[in-house]
Amino acid sequence: MQLKASRARLALALAGALAVACSSSPRPGGGTGSASGVVGASPATAASTAAVSTGSASAGPSSAGVAASASPSVASRPPELAFAASPDDVVDAMLALANVRREDVVFDLGCGDGRILVAAAKRGAHAVGFDVDPARVAEAREAARRAGVAELVRVEEADMFTVDLSPATVVTLYLSPEYNQRLLPQLAKLRFGARVVSNDFEIPGVPARQTLSVVPRVPAPGVRRRTEAYRVHLWRAPLPDPVPAPPP
Repeated sequence: MQLKASRARLALALAGALAVACSSSPRPGGGTGSASGVVGASPATAASTAAVSTGSASAGPSSAGVAASASPSVASRPPELAFAASPDDVVDAMLALANVRREDVVFDLGCGDGRILVAAAKRGAHAVGFDVDPARVAEAREAARRAGVAELVRVEEADMFTVDLSPATVVTLYLSPEYNQRLLPQLAKLRFGARVVSNDFEIPGVPARQTLSVVPRVPAPGVRRRTEAYRVHLWRAPLPDPVPAPPP
């Protein structure tokens, strides 16, 4: 009788311990999700991406393809800029101003839905996109697949501020003046003659070589039609040193 009572007390104690353990375990899917994508950016955007290899990007055109590994350290960080698509007419103007050709390697920082990557690939160029938002990365890869240019496009989940830009012959941006300025140390490593083209936003203190005004015929999906023209800016490497802002 005493043995049976001991066994009963032991069973109750085990059941209680299991109940405590289950109540303290996190529920599946209870982690932090990502917010909407960067323009690109991404982007995109002060997350660490030590696990993202940019060496494959530096391999040049032969390494292009829609395949990339996600870095948990990036995926856990929300993007700092909300994604806003560029109208197709503006994308065409950006690539035309940069004179994108088959031999080019185009890096799009904060690639968003992948529309610049697809447009560049349709010109025959190899295109590599970077975004901190895994949802945008998946969207851009799918856009390349649907457009039939997946073999010319690679999309990586990465922090744009850690990307080695030296393999690129063209870099496309739709970010902000502050982000453009933060990218200057990376842009300084571009090869001679590489082009940098930015939608709307200049690089503070670095005059553009050329600026176009573009009034799109159709607004980008999900973007309200605006009355003012888009301004597309072009620079060529080596970029000049920034001119200090005048004192207030």
